[in-house]
Amino acid sequence: MSPRFAGSGAGTGGNTGVSANAPASREPRPPQAVVPRKQVLSYITGNIGMNLLYQSVAVYLLYFYTDVFGLTAAAAGSVLLIARIIDLVADPAIGVAIDRTRSRWGKFRPYLLFGPLPLGALAVLCFTAPGLGDGMKLLYATVVYSLFSIAYAVVNVAYASMLPALSRDYYQRGSISGYRELAGTVAILAVNAGTLLFVHQFGTEKVGFPVVMAIYALVTVFTLIVVFAGTKGIGDGSPESSPSASPHPSLRAQMKTLSGNRPLFRVLAFNFASTLAAGIHLSAMVFFFKYNLGRDDLFPLFQLVSTLAMFAAMAAVPALIRMTGKRSATITAQVITILGLAGLFFLPHQIAWVFVLGSVASAGFGITRSIIWGVIPDTVEYGEWKSGHRAEGIVYAAFIGMEKLGSAVSGIITGLVLSLAGFVANTTQTSGAEFGVLLLITAVPIVATLAVIGVMKNYRLDGRNFEQIVADLRSRPQRL
Repeated sequence: MSPRFAGSGAGTGGNTGVSANAPASREPRPPQAVVPRKQVLSYITGNIGMNLLYQSVAVYLLYFYTDVFGLTAAAAGSVLLIARIIDLVADPAIGVAIDRTRSRWGKFRPYLLFGPLPLGALAVLCFTAPGLGDGMKLLYATVVYSLFSIAYAVVNVAYASMLPALSRDYYQRGSISGYRELAGTVAILAVNAGTLLFVHQFGTEKVGFPVVMAIYALVTVFTLIVVFAGTKGIGDGSPESSPSASPHPSLRAQMKTLSGNRPLFRVLAFNFASTLAAGIHLSAMVFFFKYNLGRDDLFPLFQLVSTLAMFAAMAAVPALIRMTGKRSATITAQVITILGLAGLFFLPHQIAWVFVLGSVASAGFGITRSIIWGVIPDTVEYGEWKSGHRAEGIVYAAFIGMEKLGSAVSGIITGLVLSLAGFVANTTQTSGAEFGVLLLITAVPIVATLAVIGVMKNYRLDGRNFEQIVADLRSRPQRL
């Protein structure tokens, strides 16, 4: 039985598109291998380390550049833009390299063995402020952040690409992805609630930031070694590897897995828009508390409360997916986010409501992140079904590249709006500058969130179709 929706399998014709948002198939499902608990725990541990670094950059790097290192908001935005331009070349190359890797440690694990130490060192350098002139400051930030971004991609693409190889079960993937994001939320909680508190223990932010980042880097290295040790066999011919996929795909074959993968393009757009919304909101909140409210002392507490709300919401994601399917769960998350952001726009000076509505928005962002990491592995099988080639590396490189692009564009937009609004760091802001900050934490993310709904409302790769695709792939003959 072949799945029937936009497009068709490799070597077939037709374009019969049907609605495929059924939350689960009513037909008997084939038995699926249960992923060992130890392997799952080892795998999800890595997301603690990855999120320690990612969240630190997402929330504090722009602030560090403007308020500690002394770059203008526009210059800081240009650093992010240059790094993303480099990523346009680097990320696909990383994905291709991972897909073509054959080693004693398998396809993915070598990058988790050799990549963490350089990644951690570069993270520390990103938050180090050497005494340089303005031009050299900009050069230093650009070079270091670009190298960090490449190192992060190498490790993160390899780490993320493991999920499709862990399980081919639609709901197991949803659960593993949910637990993975819950583990990552532990790191987010530490970064959001603890970073500034720890930084300020060292006297000045110029001293405190690199020390705290060094601690985060050590934790990241440890967690990724745990992943390496606990996922032996993944990516080197494990039982979940596809019997029909070519073991040595050419570059052309790898690109073919992308070109006809319509669900992947929707997921990439979903990832970009959702990252844009969350990135703008999160990076601007530190400015909002410091300048609009004049209560930067409350920001760590707000981060704690909002992250706990995110954690609680993410815990419900596996059940939500089982009840509604991934598409409907995604739209529900966007509605929650919009309600929180809209309320915050109209009640920006009432601190109690800022905490409540900010937490509602954070819950929506959290649900969204859990779902998107559960959606992307399904597009690997779709690409294989369409093209006959399996390429986790290139799929995840595109996915993570789009996430980094969204993060960079969020920084650029934040810096641009702050500049246009007349923002000047470490001074009392004008009413125009304060309004610009308010727009950044509310109206601008709402526009990006509405874009997510527009992209995902017609997403068709849900439970029933996915199970049929997997069954079709299993029935195909072994390729040598």
